[in-house]
Order: sequence, then structure tokens, then C-alpha cells
Amino acid sequence: MSISLSLSSSLSSPPSLFFSTPVDSRDLPQNSTARQPHQGPAKLRSSHFHKLKSVHPNIATANISTISTAHILSKGHYLIFVQKGEVLFGQVISMYSKGAGKSGKYGWEGSANKLSLVARICLQVFKATAPGILLSLTCPDLLAPMYLSIRPAQVLIAIRPNHGNKTTRPSFRSTYDEVILDTYAMDLLDKFKAWKAAAAAAVKVLEAELKSKK
Repeated sequence: MSISLSLSSSLSSPPSLFFSTPVDSRDLPQNSTARQPHQGPAKLRSSHFHKLKSVHPNIATANISTISTAHILSKGHYLIFVQKGEVLFGQVISMYSKGAGKSGKYGWEGSANKLSLVARICLQVFKATAPGILLSLTCPDLLAPMYLSIRPAQVLIAIRPNHGNKTTRPSFRSTYDEVILDTYAMDLLDKFKAWKAAAAAAVKVLEAELKSKK
């Protein structure tokens, strides 16, 4: 009777109780991911854009947050961004998120409280013609405003719509849009242009690292 009870109790015990020698967790292989936790987009931006914090303290979030509805990125917001090594200015027309996986589908997004929530941003692009005055770039062949689709890593900072006054004006063969910036937006654009080399380098490194993590 005692033998059967002993055998029965052994078989019903968890497998770990069969070990007669305790196992020290320090002897087990360590998970490298646990030692080096994955860095999110905001932390990566903070790491690579640290030289640009003097231009704007919220460079890690591109000044997009839930502080107020005005800080939530949506149509009409202005963006200072990098395209082919140049610092440009644009206005958000639409935004799109992407589903999981390489074949994930794109879907329209009306707003985003984090830059990482969008995969593509469609912008109307403007070019400065005088201090604080920007005109929409026009496609010479179509005589229509020029738009770009950019990745979130290209964005330097978001600016609320109230910092720029946009109007549409007629021209000889078409119309064009003009934006007059206030002092805050004009100063930001000038500063980021002065840091163009550092901004372009930071965007290039950030995009490469984000691509390697996919």
C-alpha cells in the first residue's frame, strides 16, 4: 500500500519535483531581449534627434500628444519635414495607417495622438518666397498643387493650424495657395533649416533602424 501511494504521488507531482538538485536561474541562458528591451519610435527619435532638442524640446514626439486636441495630428496641421536632404514645409491633407505584416492594407486615419500610429502622410508642399510667406509648389505640366506622400520618420515637428494663415489666390493660368506664418512657425522653420545637415542625417539613421526592425 505504501509503495503504490508513493508511486501515485510521484506521478501526480509537477515535473520539476523530479529534480533532486535545485537549479539556479543564473545558470540558465539569459534572454537578450530582456537585457535590451525594444525601443519604441519615440525613444529612437529621442536618441537620434538629440542634437535637435535645442530647436524644439518635444522633438521626440514631433510635438504630437494628448495634451490637448490641438496637439493631436489631423488634417490641416502643418509639418516641417525632411525630403531628399532638404527641410520642407507642408500641410496635412490625409493620413494612413498600415495593417500588420508585409501585405497589410492601408487604411485612412482622421487623427493620431502618436506619430507611430500612421504609416503615410499626404502633404501639400509649400516653398518660402519671403520671410514668413510660403507659396504652394505647382506641378509645371498640370498647373496643379504638388503633393507628397511621406513616412512618419521624415517628420521633424508638427505645427498647429492657427500658426499659419492659408489663402487661395488666382494666377494667370491657375490658382495657388499662400501661407503666412506667425512668428512662432517662421522661427521654427528657420531654425530647422539652419540645422538641415543634422536633421537630414538623423532622419536617415532613424529610417534605417526602423527598417531593420521590421
